[in-house]
Amino acid sequence: MRTLYQEVREAKVQRQVVNLCISGGRKVMGIMGMVVAQLLFGPDDKVWHLVSEGWHPGGERHLHRRPDEPTWLVPVPVLRWSEAATLLQAVARLDDPQEVLRWQEKLAAAEEMRRRRDFVERWLTPAEREVVELACQGLDNASIASRLHKQEQTVANQLTQVYAKLEEWLGFPPFKPDRSMLIAEFAPYFVLRRERE
Repeated sequence: MRTLYQEVREAKVQRQVVNLCISGGRKVMGIMGMVVAQLLFGPDDKVWHLVSEGWHPGGERHLHRRPDEPTWLVPVPVLRWSEAATLLQAVARLDDPQEVLRWQEKLAAAEEMRRRRDFVERWLTPAEREVVELACQGLDNASIASRLHKQEQTVANQLTQVYAKLEEWLGFPPFKPDRSMLIAEFAPYFVLRRERE
């Protein structure tokens, strides 16, 4: 379990999406996999179960899928412990586990948006905010500088400061944040904010 936990944790630190397949006859490993998923998974990570056609208890066992053997990957719902308190209240009111998962996803998305708003409004200066919003619209430094009547080097310096703040906000991951990460993280926030204005 320690090895599985460390591998998944390292993938999450590197901001990778994890697809974990728990299948076969290793029931204890499947249980450990689900515990790790509940502890570490985010909303984009998935757990799968591999189903082979025709297998039945007591039937022939083999480790790998045969080329002619029909198989399916079935998604396994994961109730993440990070949202346990709120989910337990929801579970008490809802009969359908799929409805609980939809509610969990909605809560997780709202929490991510709250975190992004906190970074933009509390971590960034008003000048940095303007630069980040334009960068998230796909403008390069020269276009941002022209739009804001600044020097291009000023925009570059402000983005360097933003990347340093983003690195701290992300908990000092083993890689340096860059423009593509900034856009991926905050473009949805700015789009949603514009839609609400």
